[in-house]
Amino acid sequence: MLNTDNFTDLINSAYREDKEYFQSLLSKNHLDFRNISTFPKERGLYFLFWKEILLYIGSASAQSRTIKIRCQQYIQQGSGGESFRGKIEILRDISSNEAIEFIKNNISAKFINYDKLNEDSIKQLEQVAIYCYQPVLNFILKKFDYKTLQVGENNAKK
Repeated sequence: MLNTDNFTDLINSAYREDKEYFQSLLSKNHLDFRNISTFPKERGLYFLFWKEILLYIGSASAQSRTIKIRCQQYIQQGSGGESFRGKIEILRDISSNEAIEFIKNNISAKFINYDKLNEDSIKQLEQVAIYCYQPVLNFILKKFDYKTLQVGENNAKK
């Protein structure tokens, strides 16, 4: 699927092959946010985990952004790290400061360095990785009232 331009091939693909491709490139060890200084200083993809469960896939694709800089934003107030941190705030019903502490103490990361690729290619690979792994926090909206959402048979239109 990684090299297809055919829509039918894309939606019918055995994405396990692509998942294995990403798995083979992922850094071997998890690094935690308490040691952010050890995060890569290159561009690429980052995979965020909670207790070995993949929660989120993101990218550092702009020329001036590294994985380290991008991930640092999640643990700094007012620094553009609202996407992942905001989702943690919503799901745990906690403040931004509490979310930062939660990330520092509970979230680990693995990485794929794509420093030689251009920004568009990194973004495209991020989308393929999200398709393959389907991490739940990539699909949760930051600005959505999940508390009032009613889903079930009683709410279905007849």
